[in-house]
Amino acid sequence: MLAPQGAGNVPTSHSKYVRKWVENVAEIKAIVSLPEEAFQSFGAMVKTSLCIFQKLETGKNINIQKETLLVEIENVGYDATGRKKTGSEIESVATLFHKEIGWK
Repeated sequence: MLAPQGAGNVPTSHSKYVRKWVENVAEIKAIVSLPEEAFQSFGAMVKTSLCIFQKLETGKNINIQKETLLVEIENVGYDATGRKKTGSEIESVATLFHKEIGWK
């Protein structure tokens, strides 16, 4: 799920509904903060976070003791105009996720 950064903190009825729904159906595995320019070449200039969930098995409750990976990516492999940029951190974050958290 992609969400504008801060969306989970805005006390609207919609965000409360979404948070409550997620709590009942999924476990948060990771939150990856993306830079503002991640979607700028598509006309969106907004700080965004990628939320990675794992669906809970039927009848299973969330284990609040499990770890959640929190990462901020500064380089997504292209600049604000959409031109390729070296040094993308996406692959290293994916590797870190599988090493530290995974789909256990």
